[in-house]
Amino acid sequence: MKVGILSMQRIKNYGSFLQAYGLKSIMEELGAEVQFVDYHPGKTLIPVDGCS
Repeated sequence: MKVGILSMQRIKNYGSFLQAYGLKSIMEELGAEVQFVDYHPGKTLIPVDGCS
């Protein structure tokens, strides 16, 4: 089974890194082939102003 972990890798957040690494380790122990998918946030599709 192939698994992709979607996370932001280009930030200075050790908690985020450790959580992703822990998930990767567990999934590999269960026999999965794991890859990180780097998330790059872009422009929002719905403007925040005026939302209720």
